[in-house]
Amino acid sequence: LLVLFSKEPDRIPINAQEDRSQFNRNKGEKVLYFEIAEENKFEEQIKTSDIIYFRGGSTERIINKLMQYRGFKNLLKNKIIGAESAGVNALSTCCFSFKLGKIFNGLGVIPYKVICHFDEYKKDKLDGVSNNLKQLNLKEYEYTVLKQDL
Repeated sequence: LLVLFSKEPDRIPINAQEDRSQFNRNKGEKVLYFEIAEENKFEEQIKTSDIIYFRGGSTERIINKLMQYRGFKNLLKNKIIGAESAGVNALSTCCFSFKLGKIFNGLGVIPYKVICHFDEYKKDKLDGVSNNLKQLNLKEYEYTVLKQDL
């Protein structure tokens, strides 16, 4: 399930094609079936999907859209989740958005405070915020695998 809620509506077809191409280049012999998340079907789409991918874009836009779904975190139980940039920010407990230069509260799916597109300039942007949480610094083109039960 490709979740492109962080994108402007006119960008969704282009970004969906980019995502399909990227996943197909890296899938090996596996057969992948793609579906684009739709706001009015989203909860049912999650239930019928094995893998859910949250694309980057606007942190504020994706958080606002995902907040509409009660029990969102519970819907993700037993799913494989991939995310990048604003998608990671939305799933985090809190994050720093460099684009907007501010801190956001995420949806708490992953119990981390997050800085995407990390570099030394951003290292202290979450100092003093949610000190009980580990900080996840994601540099460009790097990824982290987190295994957890939701």
